[in-house]
Amino acid sequence: MRPTITGLAALVAATTIAIGAVAVPPTSAEEPAPPTPQSAETDAGATLATSAEQAVEGLTPSAANTIVQAVDALAAVDGLAESVADNTSARSDGSTVTSANGVTVVAPANAGDPVAIATPSGPPVTMELPVPAATAATVIDGLSVYPTRHGAVTQSATDTGGSRTSFVLNDANAPTSYPVDIQAGDGGSLVLEPDGSVTIRNPDGSVSSGLAAPWAKDADQNPVPTHYTVEGNTVTQHIDTTNVTAWPVVADPFWTSFSRYTRCSLGVGVPIGAAWAFVA
Repeated sequence: MRPTITGLAALVAATTIAIGAVAVPPTSAEEPAPPTPQSAETDAGATLATSAEQAVEGLTPSAANTIVQAVDALAAVDGLAESVADNTSARSDGSTVTSANGVTVVAPANAGDPVAIATPSGPPVTMELPVPAATAATVIDGLSVYPTRHGAVTQSATDTGGSRTSFVLNDANAPTSYPVDIQAGDGGSLVLEPDGSVTIRNPDGSVSSGLAAPWAKDADQNPVPTHYTVEGNTVTQHIDTTNVTAWPVVADPFWTSFSRYTRCSLGVGVPIGAAWAFVA
């Protein structure tokens, strides 16, 4: 995958939320039962989906359908919609900029320009998205959506100071390999770690940032096999859709600054909480 992000070094840690049960008195026929509370993720997903319907007004039916389908697929993934930073602002050139926890992410107005990330703890990073250069972004509540022939690539900053690139594969004709070119200032290099994550290392060997181990899910939220390969400055996410029967598939890596990771005994960054790497 390329610096246009984005996922995500990275191990994915699952967070469990315990919900206490409370007794509810029986209801009569005249008194309807109270509605079941929705999770924050569900609310965020519904809001994102509604915003998508409004944002595509005026687009061609084909483009509008592709974008709405992609956003609906993302909204169905637990926690993904909720993590999109909501303080995104538009710039005069049509790009968007978001700052959170010291990290600034610029998503381009069209895929001809890379995603640019500035961090407080390392060199700037750019990522080129695997989308035709002329593809314009539709911005939906901080989420930039770049439609493709068989799906979409989305880009957003997260409210924890990360950058996420997601690939949405609409059907079995969608590509299964997504190369992202990543450039780190000061001569940074990419290293594929044993856990499947990717670290971005400075010339002195220190780690500045990285991508968490990748994941992918089908429309029923079942895991789909996926992994990265690294060649030079290009990270490619491979997605095995051989046995997929429920479409679309969402592949979602996440980039983060390594200041947000703890170190294990081998010196590899371990993300705190759930993290994904960027995808291109």
